[in-house]
Amino acid sequence: MAEDLAWHLQTNQTLWEKWLSAGITPGMSFVVDFHFYVPRKDTATALEKTLEAAGFRVTTNAKRTLLFWKGWEITASAKHEWTLEYLNDRTREFCQQADSCGFSFEGLGALMP
Repeated sequence: MAEDLAWHLQTNQTLWEKWLSAGITPGMSFVVDFHFYVPRKDTATALEKTLEAAGFRVTTNAKRTLLFWKGWEITASAKHEWTLEYLNDRTREFCQQADSCGFSFEGLGALMP
C-alpha cells in the first residue's frame, strides 16, 4: 500500500498544480471522479452501497479482462469544495479500503468547471 499511496499522492500533487494553472482555486466547488476496479461482484456491490451512503454518485460497468473472467469498473463522483489536503485525505481512505477489501483504487480525475 505504501508505494501505491505514495504514487497516488504524487499524482494528486501534479494534478492539483494543473488544476490551479487552469483557474481552480482551493475551496472551489467542482465534481471529482474516483475510479475503482473490483474483481468480485459481492465486493463491487458492497463498495457501491458504501460510496452511495457517503454521498457519492456511483456508476458501475462490467468489464471482461480475460476470456471468461470479468470485474467491475466503478466511478464515484462527488461535488465538493476541494483542497489538495481534502483530496489527499480521500485518496488515503480509498487506498486503505482497497487494500483491506480486495479491490483497486485506480485514481481520480475531473472536468474543469
